[in-house]
Amino acid sequence: MRVYIMGPMSGLPDCNRPAFFRAEEFLMSHGHYTVNPARCDVQEPYSTWVDCILWDIRLLSTCQAVYRLRGWENSPGATIENIVAKRLNLKVWDEEMYPVCVKKKARKQQRKGKI
Repeated sequence: MRVYIMGPMSGLPDCNRPAFFRAEEFLMSHGHYTVNPARCDVQEPYSTWVDCILWDIRLLSTCQAVYRLRGWENSPGATIENIVAKRLNLKVWDEEMYPVCVKKKARKQQRKGKI
């Protein structure tokens, strides 16, 4: 599944990139393709915050799910991304809850004899 990672960046040390990269590694280890704005925003030069959030929303619109990092609700950009994700009916996973989702899915697959 293609998953967009969202969370606070502005005003944090190194724009919170370490948290984004940890999430990216975690999601990829579970078989997901990730869209990481911490990686994408470095590759694309922006002149304003608005340019950046508009680019990120374009990236978000190509995904089937979002993964919300801790503190996302305190970020103006992540709050906008969350609204867009919900309007697009994307799956929404929280960093704290994702391991629980993975375990439930594995149990369900075990019951169906897929594992």
